[in-house]
Formats: sequence, structure tokens, C-alpha cells
Amino acid sequence: MDIHERIRKRRSEIKKNLADVAEEIGINTATLSRYESGEIQNMGIDKVEPLAKALQCSTGYIMGWTESIGDSSQSSIHNEEMVKIIHDKKAEPVFKVLQNENLRQRLISYARYLLSEPEE
Repeated sequence: MDIHERIRKRRSEIKKNLADVAEEIGINTATLSRYESGEIQNMGIDKVEPLAKALQCSTGYIMGWTESIGDSSQSSIHNEEMVKIIHDKKAEPVFKVLQNENLRQRLISYARYLLSEPEE
């Protein structure tokens, strides 16, 4: 599921309208609508954390790093670290790669491979 689909789905699940969510994160309704439609593919990195808060979910869920809507203690730490990384302007090219579903899945698979326990 792409980021824009996650945003739309989650907003629908918590029964918030576009105007309410847009106001919470400090953007206009039309911009949020364009995020949800996929028309804007490069959402500002400064919007991820406020959007997750408004949608009552983790940044990891919004970004597609996890299928879990909430945070476990371990994923919460991971998400906090990821938010710090995406707020670093040097990481912006990586952030753009993560918005592409195919590239994100390939990166996640590779990261899982790197983090897997070596076979004995």
C-alpha cells in the first residue's frame, strides 16, 4: 500500500474529515486531498510526524515501514530514530526513495536480510 493510500485509509478509519486533519497538521484541505490522491508524491518531511499524530498512528505506519498502526516499545524507538533521520535534510533523497512503493519494499527486504541472524 502506498503512502497516499495509507493516509486516506487511516483517516477514514478514525472518521476524521479532510479539514480537521489538515488543520491539525497546518496545511490546507486541498493539499491534504492531493496527498491522499497521490497527486503530491513528495510530501514534506516536516509533515510526517504531525500527520501520524493527527491520524493516531505511528510514523512507521504512514511511511510503510510497518503494518502496525500503533507502536510497540521497540517500534516506537525505531520510529523516533527514523523521524530524526527524515528531519535531517541530508536524508531527503532517501526519504524520496521511501515514498516509492517498489523501492521501499526492496530497501525493507534488504534491511531485513542485513539484520537477520547469521545461520550457524
